[in-house]
Amino acid sequence: MKNHSAFRYNKGLSFIVCLMLAGNIAVLTGCSKNKVENNAVASQSDTSKNNEVVVENSEEKAKNNNEDTKKDIEKKESNKKPMASKQGESKKGFNFVKHKLDKNKEPGFSTQWKKSTNSKLSACIEGKGPDGNEEGVGKIYVKDLSSNEKWFLELITEDKQNSPKINLEWLDDENIAIIMGMAYGTVGVGGNVYKVNVKTGKTEVLYNTNSTKKQVISMKKANNSLELEVLIYDDDNFENSHNEKKIINLGGK
Repeated sequence: MKNHSAFRYNKGLSFIVCLMLAGNIAVLTGCSKNKVENNAVASQSDTSKNNEVVVENSEEKAKNNNEDTKKDIEKKESNKKPMASKQGESKKGFNFVKHKLDKNKEPGFSTQWKKSTNSKLSACIEGKGPDGNEEGVGKIYVKDLSSNEKWFLELITEDKQNSPKINLEWLDDENIAIIMGMAYGTVGVGGNVYKVNVKTGKTEVLYNTNSTKKQVISMKKANNSLELEVLIYDDDNFENSHNEKKIINLGGK
């Protein structure tokens, strides 16, 4: 009887242990499943984020490329076509403002100095290079050869797109002839011709082509005349051109 009770006790205990083991296995299986699912979700999230970054980077790169291409096209068109401020539109001339220079100041990127008819003054175009046709807005440098006093004439315009360029010619003891044209671009190589008083900055038109397709590219004074070389474009694309000569009678100016 005693052995039979012990057997029943051991059997019940074994049953309880089996139930506990089964419960633990179920819990472990559930945790493992949840962990796998969480890892899968995290992996999908990371993949989605990476895809979003790749798409964003691709869109940004495409946007930058489009902007760079647009800038290149605008730059080419700017060089190909005349500027909005055309060198042939000014009827009243330009205004120059006189600024004093230190006596030791020398031009650094200019045409050669040229003496006035009485050899008392000398002038050059600063900021346009030795040939006077580099890009940028130039200034007229003047010096008194007896006192060594120096000053420069600064061109005042609203758009800052015009400049004295190429060369200058002395007309008398105080006045010079200069070519005024577009400061930037490869089409506007010349301009119109103006008379400038180097002491006051007062200007007046000597020769206006009235067209960007006609540009004075050089000039030379001979007695009371000014010999001009005029570049004439033959087409609207400014690709074909020819040169013509023109003589201006200064009439004692």
